[in-house]
Amino acid sequence: YPEQRQAILSAAELLVRSGVLSHSNHGNSSARLPDGQSMLITGVSSLLNQSPETLVVLDLDGNVLEG
Repeated sequence: YPEQRQAILSAAELLVRSGVLSHSNHGNSSARLPDGQSMLITGVSSLLNQSPETLVVLDLDGNVLEG
């Protein structure tokens, strides 16, 4: 899901740069994936310095599928 991963990383970077987060840059981002049965979320508490490897794919029951 490279497009969705890039979209989440871009949004996280924008939030950090805009200064709307606390000083810890804590936050979560997620996107429902095209299959409609899973979602991609940030896997660490800080949105600063996220990478494709820190993103996690979950099914809608919260089971980790990737990451």
